[in-house]
Parts: sequence; C-alpha cells; structure tokens
Amino acid sequence: MNGWLLVRGAGIVVGIATLLRVATNEGMVTYDPLFQAWVDWLSDIVELGFLTKFIGPLLHWGIDQVRSAGISVPDLQDDWRPAFVFSMLMFAANFRNVGIWWLMIATLFGALAIATWSGLTGSLWPVTITIAISASTATLIAGEALSAVATRSAATAIEVVALGFAVAVGVFADISPAVTLLASALLFLLSGIVESWPGKWWSMLANASFNTGIDMLGVMLGALGLALIFANPPI
Repeated sequence: MNGWLLVRGAGIVVGIATLLRVATNEGMVTYDPLFQAWVDWLSDIVELGFLTKFIGPLLHWGIDQVRSAGISVPDLQDDWRPAFVFSMLMFAANFRNVGIWWLMIATLFGALAIATWSGLTGSLWPVTITIAISASTATLIAGEALSAVATRSAATAIEVVALGFAVAVGVFADISPAVTLLASALLFLLSGIVESWPGKWWSMLANASFNTGIDMLGVMLGALGLALIFANPPI
C-alpha cells in the first residue's frame, strides 16, 4: 500500500511539472527566472527527460523512414513530449489495477502512438483519447464485477459519456486542455462513486477510478498553486 502511495505521489509530481512546462510553452505564463532554472535543472527526473531524450531520436528516425518511402509527413512538434508523459501516466494509473501484465507493455506503445499523433498535429487534444480509453476500460472492468444491475448500467453510462467526451473534444479541438483535464477528473470521480455505491463513503478511497480522479485534481491544483506563486509577472 505504501509503495503504491509513493508511486502515485511520484506520478502527481511528474504531472505537475509537465503541466507547468505546457503552460510555459503555450505562452500562458512565465515564471520567476530562479524557479524556471530550478525546473529546468530537474527536468530529466520530474518531466521524464531521461526517457523522452531517448525516444525523441527514434520518433524522428521513424518519420524519416516514412518520408523516404515517398509519403508526406509533417514535422514532429514538441507537443509529443507532454503528450507522451500524460499518456503514460493515464494508462499506467488505470491498468495497474487490472492485473494483466501485457497491458503495462501496451501502455508504452499506446503512449508512443498518442505522442506521435500529438506531435504531428501540433496539439495536445489527442491525449483526450488516452483519457477516454483508460476511463472506459477501467469503468468496464469495474462494471463487470458489480452485482447490482442498476449499478452496472450506471457504470456503462459513464463509460459512454467518457467516449462521447473524447469524440466531442476531437471535433471541437479548441477546447482548453485545462477544461478537458478537469472534466475528465470529474468523470473518474463520478465513476468511482457509482462503483462504490451503496457502500460506506470511505470505500471510495479504495476505488481505482476515484483515486485516479483525485490524482488528476491534485496535478491540476498543484500546478495552479505553483504557477500562482512563481509566475512573473503575476497571474
């Protein structure tokens, strides 16, 4: 239990650092130079830079191979880095509770696919597909384990909402990533509440979907708090 809490805590830290970087790259905020230097110094660890620096050349090599076959492919934008990190966090957070070992391997390839898609389109909205897939998969697995027909139906309804939300964001790609992340977190919380019903209120704390929603809110609130403290000029 304590080991998983440490893993979750590390995931929240990585998510916060990645959101802070995205806010800078999108020109939404600039930070105090000392804070920015500190974040840059820790980037290899807290933003998984040690991993993305290895993956980046492989993605560029793959694109060059496709171009050599006469297929026109746009340049890979830097959006692939946060897309890869967010996808890894989302897939891992949900699939770790399933107990199927090959899903953890599929997590890496799924995150690479989302990262490539995001990099080629120059947008973070494909990450929403990750959120929808992981949310609907977790909800479906939990729903099959529930005994009450009404509760199963509610869990299935939440799954449909998650998939519909992904389609909506795909169509209206100008929706703010912050709104997307917040709505997804609320979906996870709602799914966890439904899955835990009608147990005691603290049974939600043992629910995977509910905990994922809490972690996502922790990432958003942590990034917002640090941005408010270290933004220069102030937000």
